Amino acid sequence: MVNVIVRGLNRVGRSFPWNHSEHYHRWILRNLPQRRGPALEVGCGTGLLVQRLSGQFDQAVGIEPDEGMLIAARSRLAGIGKARVEQLRLAEVAPPPPGFDLVTMVASLHHQSLEPALQEARRVLAPGGRLLIVGLWDVQLRDPVDLALTLATWLADPVVGFLKHPRGPRPPKYDPGMPLSTPHEAWPELKAAFAKELPGSSARRRLFFRYTVSWDKP
Repeated sequence: MVNVIVRGLNRVGRSFPWNHSEHYHRWILRNLPQRRGPALEVGCGTGLLVQRLSGQFDQAVGIEPDEGMLIAARSRLAGIGKARVEQLRLAEVAPPPPGFDLVTMVASLHHQSLEPALQEARRVLAPGGRLLIVGLWDVQLRDPVDLALTLATWLADPVVGFLKHPRGPRPPKYDPGMPLSTPHEAWPELKAAFAKELPGSSARRRLFFRYTVSWDKP
């Protein structure tokens, strides 16, 4: 009986695909800092979040090392004067003085070395600036919380997909060429890194195999 239910959920999920990372853009937009000068999106992909931030900040900059994603982002942002995308890695960014008021990473931290990337994010933030991360972790089903979130995700995923587009199946919203990488850090490793590099940060595991982190630079 359980196998029948799981197969049914997987079939519905495949019929109603949706982008789990873009779903958490709403969390970012609800948690923006009060100061709205320049903003930086690290690993901006197709530029959707940069586009959204350009309506909230004086300037929105995306960085993206992948050539295909860079082309897609520049096409999306063409004509938006407050938004631009550069083919850079985080360590290559020269922030405007005194730094960015917002730095975001959505499904990009696991593509980088964890602690060095957090250190670079601190570097480019202005004093009083905010770092917002939506990331993925290596789910360990021996962890009761991981197991509970996995089960809840299996149940919620096709429901959310259906609610997002109830008129019928659609292709995935994300570009098939999106660079993919498997997360390697389990939640205890991530929490330890956040406590070390972002003292006082708020980190929380969430549905759809995502976590969120919010940190304000002193």
